Amino acid sequence: CGGDDCDDSVRAVHPDATEVAYDGIDNDCDGADLTDVDGDGVDARVVGGSDCDDSDAGVRPGATEGADGVDDDCDGTMDEGTDWYDDDGDGVTESGGDCDDADATSFPGGSETPDGADEDCDGTTDEGTALYDDDGDGYSEVDGDCNDGDVFASPGAAEMDGNGIDDDCDGVVDDGVFDPDADGYTDDAGDCDSGNGAVYPGALELPDGLDNDCDGLVDEGTTAYDDDGDGLTEAGGDCDDTDAGVLPDATEASNGRDDDCDGLVDEGSDARDDDGDGLSDEAGDCDDTNADVRPGTDEADNDVDDDCDGLVDEGIDDLDGDGVTAADGDCDDANGWVNPGIEEMCDGIDNTCDGEIDEGCEEVESDEKADVAECGCGATEAASGGAGWLVALGALVASRRRRSRA
Repeated sequence: CGGDDCDDSVRAVHPDATEVAYDGIDNDCDGADLTDVDGDGVDARVVGGSDCDDSDAGVRPGATEGADGVDDDCDGTMDEGTDWYDDDGDGVTESGGDCDDADATSFPGGSETPDGADEDCDGTTDEGTALYDDDGDGYSEVDGDCNDGDVFASPGAAEMDGNGIDDDCDGVVDDGVFDPDADGYTDDAGDCDSGNGAVYPGALELPDGLDNDCDGLVDEGTTAYDDDGDGLTEAGGDCDDTDAGVLPDATEASNGRDDDCDGLVDEGSDARDDDGDGLSDEAGDCDDTNADVRPGTDEADNDVDDDCDGLVDEGIDDLDGDGVTAADGDCDDANGWVNPGIEEMCDGIDNTCDGEIDEGCEEVESDEKADVAECGCGATEAASGGAGWLVALGALVASRRRRSRA
């Protein structure tokens, strides 16, 4: 009484107790529950605050993001704005060697283009492009250097007669004395045909029967060259000049390619669906020339194995299942009570298929009437018995016919 225990009904609550964070209880009677464990001034998210890590005072909303793999400012992104963050999304950060993390086209291993930027981050700009001065003579291809691999050849350089080189890049080799076709190369410089301006080292090879680039090969890389050595070029009809087994008149094989270059794949082979029914010989089509014959189709009465199960017209020869087919003399193969060999019934049908209907039924009726007439008073009972037999027989026949139709 008169002490400072804020809840004297709970033994664990008193001024000397250890405060338990986030439990909603003022354990040490200091007036509040512990909701800011790291003391950074921001309550933890678990109690409705915005501190994403209440064990680290350096982590809180508004903190400076560092290159440490931690979301210091609790915004859901780690290391943004630091050398550890891939700002341009090219897969490489500054710390990983990206020399321009604001440009997704610049990163180690990028492709260099003539744009004044170091795309591959190797410290050199535009190397290997027309903007780069490869030979260090102060001129690039864009600047007019006609041979950027020769430091002595550039615009304004002194022309040296007799060396087969256009030293001053004016388009004339040795002032035209040794380059009759004016293609920029003399015989000494490797021109294999000094009378043809389209033939010189480095020229574009054309399908013209000439060694345009003076490399000793004729028409290589063009449609006039037989790349696979099968005796035919693309111009000659070879539809795949990288494969010597593919050419017109080749034998078509079951291999998923057009071996004979006729525009069809595997035609005539077991792998091709020749009749277009969706199945090939390999897939089980027993007649790939007939689109109506394939596994799964309905069997028809046509002396053909329509469903490719090895049986012909199965299940359709004896339609009513009475054991006799139409070919065997069943005159109504839709009625199981009609076939040769069955007994004739008095039902208005030719049950025996002999061409006569209800033969013998008139004699039975006549005999029954005679019996009734001779029996006097007993005729009523006899007539009743006879009529009952006929009624029963009619009911039996009607029942059988209904089952047959069903």
